[in-house]
Amino acid sequence: MLTAELDLSEIVRQVLVRAIAVIPAADAGTLYLEDSASGRLIVTDTVGFGPSMFKLSLKPGEAAAGHAFVTGRGEIYPTRETVQAILADATPETLRYFHEASEGPRSPNAALTAPLVFKGKVLGVLVVDALRNGKTFTAEDLAMLEDFAQIAAIAIVNAGLYEAEHLNRIRLEVLNDEITRQRDELGQRLAALDSMAQIGRQELGLAALAIRLADLTSARAYIFDGLGRVRAAEPSIAQTEHLAERLASEHIADLLRRVAMDHRPRTAMADGAHFSASPIVSGADLLGCVLVEAVDPASPNVNVALAEMAALIASTVFVRERALEQGVVRGRADLLERLLDGKVPKSAGSFQALPLPLQLAVGRLRRNDAAHVAAPLDGNMLREVSAIAQESLTTQSVPTVVLVRGECVVLAWSAGRGEVRFNPREKLETVAATVMKTARLRIRFALTEPISDPLLVPQMFQEARLAVEMRPWTDSPVVDASSFGAYRLIIGATSARHAVEFSQRTLADAIAHDAKHKSCLVGTLRTYLAKGSSLSLAARELGVHVHTIRYRLTKLEELTGLKLQNAEDRLTLELALRILDIGVPSRRELHLPGPQPAHGK
Repeated sequence: MLTAELDLSEIVRQVLVRAIAVIPAADAGTLYLEDSASGRLIVTDTVGFGPSMFKLSLKPGEAAAGHAFVTGRGEIYPTRETVQAILADATPETLRYFHEASEGPRSPNAALTAPLVFKGKVLGVLVVDALRNGKTFTAEDLAMLEDFAQIAAIAIVNAGLYEAEHLNRIRLEVLNDEITRQRDELGQRLAALDSMAQIGRQELGLAALAIRLADLTSARAYIFDGLGRVRAAEPSIAQTEHLAERLASEHIADLLRRVAMDHRPRTAMADGAHFSASPIVSGADLLGCVLVEAVDPASPNVNVALAEMAALIASTVFVRERALEQGVVRGRADLLERLLDGKVPKSAGSFQALPLPLQLAVGRLRRNDAAHVAAPLDGNMLREVSAIAQESLTTQSVPTVVLVRGECVVLAWSAGRGEVRFNPREKLETVAATVMKTARLRIRFALTEPISDPLLVPQMFQEARLAVEMRPWTDSPVVDASSFGAYRLIIGATSARHAVEFSQRTLADAIAHDAKHKSCLVGTLRTYLAKGSSLSLAARELGVHVHTIRYRLTKLEELTGLKLQNAEDRLTLELALRILDIGVPSRRELHLPGPQPAHGK
């Protein structure tokens, strides 16, 4: 029975039970096996003792079992005294556990040990005890127990070999299943990628790409551009409510944000669906993102690979679109750049791409949550806003161009012909609304009147730039640059170098005083003039006392040699200040403090 049994725990149990049954004096027994990691004897099973026996861990040579393990021979301990003698070298911990297991601080009346030996190697020890009867063991009992132990050792080794072979077979089956799964997944991935590559080779566009991606992944597929606009989707983009709900999810927003941050593919579980997001990049520029939404996907890894392939194909589409757009508008952009620089082409044919008269709109950006501070802008953001403006302005019969100049977005179009329905203000309001919706940015435009003389383009641009900077953000997103009245003469005057030099010379000492003492004489003059020459209103605006305003203005009069009570001197100071504000790109270069922000201005 033992040699046929392959369950190690059952073998150990049967060894103990049959040994106790066969040997007349035995009424308890314990089987110890060596722990290969520690080299100690561990109780594998016990009969007739309490559960504390399972806490025993004997060193080789300790107690009767340890002695038999070291010597490789069985021993008879016929009396209680001999049992106590062999326990004398046991550790206190061993004695405590043994006494607890034998229900009191007493030793068995007799004990018998036999090592489990297989091919000269001792595997463990079999011990039987006369725990509750007064009988003892004989030499015949020892011979029988040794035979029993030999058979048990063979059965234990056999069970160990079977268990090892069984584990190896299971391991091989698992490995084979994994290899099969990976082979099938690889085949599925290669077939899917080849199918996806056909879209790229045939240049079928983003819509076909989204349809193929959704079909291969059995999921929803979305393709976004750099501003988060959906350029293609499957199922139809008409299912805007579902998409808006997904994009409003904190998990999906965080997923797309992390993809945009490090340009790496990522996955996430949210709202019972598996999302795979892959960035669409060109060099260091993020052009957009591919998002796959799958419910219980058959193979998430395949979906990730397909999303990456789709992003690669989409990048070629975006780059090609950008190249085509740049090729079409490059001539117009070059012409507008030259006109803004005051370089008018001599040939009338140069204006064929952008015929006169022209109308300009100058736009400035800022973050929606910044009440008074302009948004820090990067080139990619400005380019994407320019793309929105170009898309909104483009018509079949009105030549348009959009370019970035400094931190401004400049729009221009031919105003003398084209669609009767081309309403510039309406178009610009549409652009502002789109930028707010897709990029969470506010943009405000200053619109010029039509320009028939190309020599006036720089001045009209300056007018629009000043208008968009000075008008409060609480106004309409489109302001009229021609509403500046007399200030237009000042703007025109700043194109003459001597006018700027005159204004700098007039305020030079005040500017130097402000820079040295970190004061604000020039800023106080600006506020005083803006408040209708009212000392009290200027003091209220700057949050200081009226006497402080009067002192600052007196100090400015001393430094400039001009009196504000004198009409001519006052006009000189005001013109010098306005020309300097308009004609000098950065007030910081001249240490000119700007006006105190108030009411969103």
